[in-house]
Amino acid sequence: MSPAPRAWLLGWLAGPLLGIANGAARDTLYARRLGEARAQRVSTATLICLLGGWFVFLQRRRPIASGAEAARIGGTWCALTVLFELVLGRVLGKRSWSELAGAYDVRKGRLWVLVPLWTAVGPAVSRALMARRPTQPRRCGAPRARAAGRRR
Repeated sequence: MSPAPRAWLLGWLAGPLLGIANGAARDTLYARRLGEARAQRVSTATLICLLGGWFVFLQRRRPIASGAEAARIGGTWCALTVLFELVLGRVLGKRSWSELAGAYDVRKGRLWVLVPLWTAVGPAVSRALMARRPTQPRRCGAPRARAAGRRR
């Protein structure tokens, strides 16, 4: 295994931590005010944004070499995420299989399915976005590069 996939595999461990912190923030900060359904939607969007930032961080530190590698990493992240949710919900939460499946029911307004989908495509999206950016960050106060042929 090359260094990038290994780093991304280890990087997955931050995902559950972000999810747990996000859920705790939802429950303590805004669930009562928004109601359970709306708070779940806000929490889903928040976690997707947090994971997106984590993907960009990982891509800057350990760039994914190819689209195929990004697909493998995303598939692994998605499988690990769903497995983690099912084990956590079944063993620690003592939830039934139908309750666990209900979290993925979009017809009832449940958007949580977007999180595992994002973990599947997020590595490829961050790779594509970072490929368009310059590799060296611009120093604060450094002049911007001008486009060829353009004058001020």
